[in-house]
Amino acid sequence: MNHTELLPSNHERVQKFLLDFRLKEKGSDVRVRLSSEGKMKTLAFSDFEQEASNVLLEYLPSEALQLPSIFIRWLFAIRAHYLMFSILPILLVFSFAFFSNIPIWVPQSFSLVSTILLLQISCHLWSEYEDHMRGLDSERYSLGSGVIQKLWIPALHLKQAAAALFCLSIISAIHLFSQVPKEIWWPHLTILGIIGAIGAASYSGWPFHYKYFGLGEPIVFFLTGPIMTYGTAILITQNATTAALLAMHSIPLALAAVLLLHIGNMVKIPADTFANTFTIARFAGFRTSQYLCVFLVFLLFISSSICYWYISAIENELIPLLSLPIAYFVIHNVLSSKGPFDPYLKKARIYASVFYFLFGILYSLGIKFHF
Repeated sequence: MNHTELLPSNHERVQKFLLDFRLKEKGSDVRVRLSSEGKMKTLAFSDFEQEASNVLLEYLPSEALQLPSIFIRWLFAIRAHYLMFSILPILLVFSFAFFSNIPIWVPQSFSLVSTILLLQISCHLWSEYEDHMRGLDSERYSLGSGVIQKLWIPALHLKQAAAALFCLSIISAIHLFSQVPKEIWWPHLTILGIIGAIGAASYSGWPFHYKYFGLGEPIVFFLTGPIMTYGTAILITQNATTAALLAMHSIPLALAAVLLLHIGNMVKIPADTFANTFTIARFAGFRTSQYLCVFLVFLLFISSSICYWYISAIENELIPLLSLPIAYFVIHNVLSSKGPFDPYLKKARIYASVFYFLFGILYSLGIKFHF
């Protein structure tokens, strides 16, 4: 039978159930749902401990919950649609190599893709864990996968899975380097790989937690654009000049990724304000952030045309413009929204995801005419 309990947010039982909501009570499996007064202040920063809020603990029998299969739960947890941040830069390089008749070695490519995807999924799971522990997500307000708030997967399991996948990505990277000549990956590509690994791990985790200090968008720009593209191109083409050109060519993709991330951060302005975390959207304010979205769309189309022109394919400048109708819906919904909770802004996030995917595919495949 359901029952509830009200405790201070710094109570040890609250801390325990934050990590793992499962409980054995009188021989029955119980799941504990936590609800707080706006946010769990003490979970975000110790400065707020003197202002501890109360937390409502609701004890629910497991059989009373409608849970999807474990596969579906973890599929939600990894936030698969954001894997485009890694897939599209790789596609850009593979597309160039394929249409330029550069051999693509399947085992090497498989190791490369595995390393990058394992690292990004680890980053997603850790971000979900950190947002939950900092009080940014709740049952009624979550921009993550929501698997913790829906009582699908305990936060502790996400943390453990993130650590395991990060270790697997390191092992996969070592295996990848063993497949190519040392002069290709030492020392420059090794340094680049270390920067990428630290950058992904530190997005919301140790040691920098830069997502919470307004550096998420700038670092995502470099990680999902020039850095990832250059590293991939070095391994595939084994030519530094070509890799540098492809890294430059990835700038519009990086801008599209930042656009999607920025719109999500606009929705999170109230939660970030409550938890005293910073993003460019929170710093700039809602109205200025709307104009930043327009600027980003304008800039990515201009930069794509410049990249195409620079590599002597002026006739292909129109290829990315095929995604312009979706870009219009993104901007229309962003500008029509009146605040973070406006349904127009939620629509804008959906259109931004579609736009990023469509623009990335068109832009990457268009490179077959280049160089």
